[in-house]
Amino acid sequence: MKKFLFYVALFGTLFISSCSDDLPVSEPDVVENGIVSADISFRKAQDLFDSFRPKVTRGEESRLIEYPENYGGCYIDEEGELHVYITTDFVQTQSDFKTVIGTDGVKYEKCLYSRNELMNLKRQISEYILQNQDAAISKNINHVAYSAKRNRVIVGLRDYSDANVNAFKSLIVNSPAIEFIQANTVEVEQSNDIASGQKIVGTYVSTIERNSGSVGYKAYYGSSLGFVTACHVVETGDAVSLPTDWSTNIAVSEIAMHYGTVDASFCKMSSGWNMLLNVYGETFNPIAPFEGVTVEGAYVKKYGYNGYTDGWVVDESYDANISGVYMMDLAKATYASAGGDSGGLILSGDNGYVMGIHQSGGNLANYCKVGNINYMLGLTLSNW
Repeated sequence: MKKFLFYVALFGTLFISSCSDDLPVSEPDVVENGIVSADISFRKAQDLFDSFRPKVTRGEESRLIEYPENYGGCYIDEEGELHVYITTDFVQTQSDFKTVIGTDGVKYEKCLYSRNELMNLKRQISEYILQNQDAAISKNINHVAYSAKRNRVIVGLRDYSDANVNAFKSLIVNSPAIEFIQANTVEVEQSNDIASGQKIVGTYVSTIERNSGSVGYKAYYGSSLGFVTACHVVETGDAVSLPTDWSTNIAVSEIAMHYGTVDASFCKMSSGWNMLLNVYGETFNPIAPFEGVTVEGAYVKKYGYNGYTDGWVVDESYDANISGVYMMDLAKATYASAGGDSGGLILSGDNGYVMGIHQSGGNLANYCKVGNINYMLGLTLSNW
């Protein structure tokens, strides 16, 4: 079931304009009453997403988000306003959403495609790539992204030409909801060093080879307490040490995964070691121990070996082959990163919610989402 859901719970993102210039969309039905900051817009988006979760009885775990069929996505613009797209039944749906997030600082707009349609289309493309990795057309695809802003699936081709676009349409799928672009073909390299409060070193159980990385967020795996970092830093069974003392194991990975939506490893603390709920080197604790939901345009912060950097989410759901592994539903953001930041903590810059862990960097950075990690590995955020 989980293997199926990680294919379904994927995908997405890019930046740019609104529901797309060529959409036959009349003046967007917009309600603007006052100006709000990006942090308020982020909270409103979280509230809207929470309203899409199936209701649970007391004591049950919160369930995965089930997006309405006429919900077209949302994003936060440069002015901090939240844009919410609706495909059909605009008046009633707008009224329903207003009861959850109101109208201040929110623009309700019509669009052509629902988020579910676009994510299913994105999944279809990614499944073809996974099943035909040696095909020339697959190798020419640099990335596949869901753009909430453009209300499109964006396909970046390494070699953009009419012939290659037509080959894609013939062999994979032909849809007006796809926008083709020339991809920036600078390779995205995985950060294989360390940090996120503190630098760590993962030691492969079968060799003396070591990888450096960063501590992510504090979590539980059943009754085991520990932290999450990147799987390409620490694999299942690998020991974790500090770079100043390789002979002492501070933690051991109990479960890890590096495919699909997740590049993460849960490391159980060794006896005598304690995982704190704060950021290494910070004089105050910026962490609010709640799962954040990624929104295009949201402000995020990275804490890793190379220090603190911040930026904006430009792709809500991003798929690409990264260092030989086809990753899906990553978030792409503008924060700076470098070697050693892998596994580092990503927080919402607006309210301190945990957004995930740093996965890779290049011209832009990618992070694995906390919801995907916790679901696939069976983890729970620690709140103390």
